[in-house]
Amino acid sequence: MPPIFFLHVPKTGGTSVVTSLRAALGEDAVVVVPERDANGAFLSMKEKCAWAAGRRSMLRKAGFICGHYLYGLHEHLEVAPRYVTVFREPLQRMVSQFRHIRTTRSRALPQHEEVQGMDFERFNRRAWARDATGYHCAPNVFTYMLSGGDATEFGGNRAAKHLARDFVTVGVLSRLQDFMARLSIEADAPLAVERRRVNEEVPEIDVTLQAMSEFHEQNRLDLGLYALASIVSRISL
Repeated sequence: MPPIFFLHVPKTGGTSVVTSLRAALGEDAVVVVPERDANGAFLSMKEKCAWAAGRRSMLRKAGFICGHYLYGLHEHLEVAPRYVTVFREPLQRMVSQFRHIRTTRSRALPQHEEVQGMDFERFNRRAWARDATGYHCAPNVFTYMLSGGDATEFGGNRAAKHLARDFVTVGVLSRLQDFMARLSIEADAPLAVERRRVNEEVPEIDVTLQAMSEFHEQNRLDLGLYALASIVSRISL
């Protein structure tokens, strides 16, 4: 059986999912694609694919391959696509991302200093690059990752196609326990997630009506994909 690819979109409870998988299956069975190279430099999405391709034999034997990568990693391992992921309401996810960046000083968050003087409206208007450190701040991140790197209308259609065809189970953060129950079947092991680790509420950040309107306009593709994922996740129950 080919491995299952857990496509972890940032700020969707994925760290808790990986922790649960490793507790149940062991670290050898649950591989996490690294974020940095040996020198500490962030890996691009292309470099993550090269990392996986160079470890094809080892990764094929894994139970789960987890990480912040794009749909299509399976092609570099020459195995069938078997993906899982967790969605979060897009505005909640971005507000959580903003709050995390603003309150966390870390090499993993190079935007920290820049956002100190920003409110959410300015953060949302900033044209973040879709590079190794900024893709999670740019609009339509779900579409970008599930399509394989395309946040256009065409990418939205491709992401929806991938979601319907190649994802063996899909969850939403507000019903994470349901997702973990379905994932337990795929993993053939009981899985549990610590609820206290997962913040599924909107963080305490002021979001004006203007900012909300602008966000919804910029993230139409993700809002549509989230609606589809919500339906798919309920059908899977």
